[in-house]
Amino acid sequence: MAVCMWFVTAILLATAPADGALRLHFQATGSLASDFDNDGAVGFTDFLAFTERFGASVGEAGYDVRFDLDQNGIVDFQDFLLFSDAFGTTSTPPQTSPDLALYILDPGSSSIDVYNIKNHLAQTFLPFRNPGSMKISDDHERIYVNEQYGMFVINDAHEVLYSVPGRTSGALALHPNETFAYTAEAANNIVRVIDLTAQAPVDTIQTGNRPGKMAVSPDGRWLYVANLNDISVVDLTQNQEVLRVDVNGTLDSIVIDVIGNRAYYTVRDRATVGVLDTGTNAIVGEIQFDAEDVNAMRLSQDGTRLYVNTTTSLVELDVTRNLVIRSIELAAATSGLGITPDGLTAYVGALEPQIFEPGLAVVDLTEWRLLGRVRGFVFPFDIRFRRTSFSTDETEAALMLP
Repeated sequence: MAVCMWFVTAILLATAPADGALRLHFQATGSLASDFDNDGAVGFTDFLAFTERFGASVGEAGYDVRFDLDQNGIVDFQDFLLFSDAFGTTSTPPQTSPDLALYILDPGSSSIDVYNIKNHLAQTFLPFRNPGSMKISDDHERIYVNEQYGMFVINDAHEVLYSVPGRTSGALALHPNETFAYTAEAANNIVRVIDLTAQAPVDTIQTGNRPGKMAVSPDGRWLYVANLNDISVVDLTQNQEVLRVDVNGTLDSIVIDVIGNRAYYTVRDRATVGVLDTGTNAIVGEIQFDAEDVNAMRLSQDGTRLYVNTTTSLVELDVTRNLVIRSIELAAATSGLGITPDGLTAYVGALEPQIFEPGLAVVDLTEWRLLGRVRGFVFPFDIRFRRTSFSTDETEAALMLP
């Protein structure tokens, strides 16, 4: 139900402006929600902006969700009272990594937006045709994007280096040494193998029904493919499926821990995370959630925490004990998920409650609280991070994008 709600919203918003700088804006929580110009203080310019939107309601040309502070669908006197209480508030923004750019793949707007997480400004808009998946190279110099007509490889200046023709915008995985890429073709029940040196497809792998998201073991030997209802275990030395593991439900995501001993997968319709022993390829456990469904997930860099999107919340698991540690409710529905490499912040695709506004919920993972929302998306589906500066003396510098 929640996913259907999001898709309806995505269709309605699919005509959003193409320029990411015009579409995207960050709004903090609490008093700083009234800092409409994001200058760190609620002042007179914010008051002028508020008065221009006063009286507007959802569906009208002048309505802007940022000014509807109580989220009731109209900018009214209750919002003015909230703004008045916040007037004069100042704040030091939370510490963020100055050398990280946030990449958000949005199939609803057929784009990838590049976003500055230090000053909350949209930087670049990259148009694609129904993009479905992306990866960032380990050296952060290349971005791999799988879209409707093939896989594109672009450099850190966002210029296309080359493309490999394809047929669907399915999931994408990279070999750990980045010699091969793997693209899923759900309609054909295959995974296509692309030689990144030759810049061409060299093989196909038969899988189960409707292959989706994939994960490669750290040693590059095994590929695990989340099909519709089972997992294909593929030996990459032969590019051949050797086993299929039934999961008794509809799969969404799959990840492998940092040492390659466990694979974790989300069973959407049973709202569970399953645990697969990669040594025996046997299911060794399941974690049940009190939710309608589960979808995206990410492991922390040290592999001790697993973050999972449920229908409405972000949940943190301790994978050493397979126990739920905490959860935070964020949305009427969730989609993509990204965790900053320093493990301090989560970005969650979130359909905002009450007003059903798509965006990214920004969560402080240390204090476990909502910092704010980045609005202006249609369906934020895949979320990645790329380093843009490698100098240790640039930690206080503003983010510089090519």
